Amino acid sequence: MMKKLFLAAGLCAVLAGCATQTTLPTAEIERAARTEDAETAGVRTLPVVLPDPAARPGLLLAQRIHAEVLTDDADGVHAARDQIRDQARDAALGGRRTADFEAYLTSGPEGFRMALMHAGLTVWTLGLEAGTLTENRRPGLPPQLKGEYLLRDIAYAYWPRGWLSDRLAPLGYGVAEDLRSSAGPVRRIARLACGTDERGAADQADRTATAGAGDPTMFTIRYEAGASPDSPDGRITIENAAEGYRLIIESQTVRLSLIHI
Repeated sequence: MMKKLFLAAGLCAVLAGCATQTTLPTAEIERAARTEDAETAGVRTLPVVLPDPAARPGLLLAQRIHAEVLTDDADGVHAARDQIRDQARDAALGGRRTADFEAYLTSGPEGFRMALMHAGLTVWTLGLEAGTLTENRRPGLPPQLKGEYLLRDIAYAYWPRGWLSDRLAPLGYGVAEDLRSSAGPVRRIARLACGTDERGAADQADRTATAGAGDPTMFTIRYEAGASPDSPDGRITIENAAEGYRLIIESQTVRLSLIHI
């Protein structure tokens, strides 16, 4: 049934304008992203980690996603210092400062699948299964919108801290959480100090996140309206200081019978 849901989404995308399909091994995508990061330092600085369906089974979400360009950082002097990054970021929103999508997301034994709609049309579907990422994209979707970076953000926000830490620590990043914040739970991902081993990654991430909220490599997720790292129902706000954008995602767990694409 889950496969039928996303096959229907893919068919809608095809009927909307001859969608382009690409299929790549996930290991190759993550390796290519790290190479791109090294070659274009400052344009993208956060490692790509793709969600593993086995680590977060049972997700079935209807979502509203609002994306917006950040114009100021914590010091009021945003990445005007990095014109290349600004141009790439603006292009990713099709020349606009904001973009809105509706989405449906599932993660389970059959794999991970996500369908995004805009103005009533399915414009983008992504699937992860057996170590392979498959994308169907409607013509007109900006090429700067890359599936691996959207899925990375989903994994950063909703996948278990231990699973993330195991994958990020070898790449020089750590995951910190404050589940008792008066404003709601917070998760932060930040670059670790040089020489930090994997065993000390969590403690070092906690110290970095506490002391360095203005760190330009910081990725912050704030959970609101009942949401938490373990429960996606509610609203999250993603602040990606490294790449200069904000995502606001409202999620609701739904029954399969209630989803129509």
